[in-house]
Amino acid sequence: MVGSGLGITVLPMTSIPLKPPRDSLLTYIPFKPPAPDRRVVLAWRKSFTRTAAVEALRQAVLKCPLHGVLKLPDAATETW
Repeated sequence: MVGSGLGITVLPMTSIPLKPPRDSLLTYIPFKPPAPDRRVVLAWRKSFTRTAAVEALRQAVLKCPLHGVLKLPDAATETW
């Protein structure tokens, strides 16, 4: 619906090309400050035994150059 001019949507900045094509049917309008934000986390069961796999995934995500993403310093592990 957005592409046909009948709707709007909110997308994370990481889904928007750094340089949108000139012939794009879409218009990108960033939020004015303060823009909304969110925190994304990795979570797994305490009984999960493949912690090396989780750490490999964590390292891969940290190495990704994600436009508009603020990577927070490691926080202490919380238990619920």
